[in-house]
Amino acid sequence: MTPTNMSKLTSSLLLLPLALLLCATGCVTVTFPEPMPMHRRDLKSFPKSWQGDWRAMNDGAADDENADVMTIGPDRIQSEGQEDLVLGEQVVLRRMGRRLVLNIEGESESPRWTLAVAQKSGDQIVVLQLDPKLPGALRRWENVVGEGRIKEVYDDNDTKDKLREVQLDPRGNGAFRRLVRFGASETMTYQRVPKEPSP
Repeated sequence: MTPTNMSKLTSSLLLLPLALLLCATGCVTVTFPEPMPMHRRDLKSFPKSWQGDWRAMNDGAADDENADVMTIGPDRIQSEGQEDLVLGEQVVLRRMGRRLVLNIEGESESPRWTLAVAQKSGDQIVVLQLDPKLPGALRRWENVVGEGRIKEVYDDNDTKDKLREVQLDPRGNGAFRRLVRFGASETMTYQRVPKEPSP
């Protein structure tokens, strides 16, 4: 992925509840070899119950007028001042039980996928991420996905440099589910914005 495309994708995703895995400069990207969960049908649209306007909850409250608001439409996520994230070949939505997994393809010689996992409960969406900076995260992940199925990529391929990417290759969907269950942490909660009453 070129720096321009990465910057564009990163800025577009920062405000999106289903794509918060990518963050500003300095974060470590977690990637997978294919969309997750594996061998599942791609959803062509977001479920109707997910569609609508959602506001980021700051300190547990969604009444902050300055909080980020995004709109989930049938086939896209929109946020003010950002490029739409449209479902298609490079943005794949799949179901994993009650959760949705949004997969975004990178651009490189051997493209890998970043993802975000979200679960809706009533009028809230909780976004989960795999954060390699949490203490013991990489060891826990390796215990779940198996030895040799996790690769750390450093700047300039030198382990003395900054960790830039963690490549995970779970054996199957069972390992991926365990990875999300035991290795993911909550990043953000979004609250549905009530519709304005019609006059």
